[in-house]
Amino acid sequence: MGRAAAAELLRVDPSRIRHRLAAHTLYGLKTADGWRLPRFQFGANGPLPGLERVLPRLDKELHPLSVMRWMLSPEPDLEIDGQPSSPRDWLLSGGDPAVVAEIASILGQGG
Repeated sequence: MGRAAAAELLRVDPSRIRHRLAAHTLYGLKTADGWRLPRFQFGANGPLPGLERVLPRLDKELHPLSVMRWMLSPEPDLEIDGQPSSPRDWLLSGGDPAVVAEIASILGQGG
């Protein structure tokens, strides 16, 4: 989604989206047509709970597809009802964002 659509979803001015992208509390890709914000970081009513604690811990050099794949793939350390869950599902379920942030900090470091 574009910056305007993200601003509408979050009910904020588009300039606020720009600030959050700069602070790495929203994930975006700069394209020739402007910023694109992947849907994986949003729930029905806004950004995933705790996302602002996770995204700044990601290596800025990670490929966007790697970030998306990680956010949507089951992680053994994030169990819900005894089953591995994705970071996205963990956050949506109310799981502790500090656990996801810790995993995010080692992503891209071969760990």
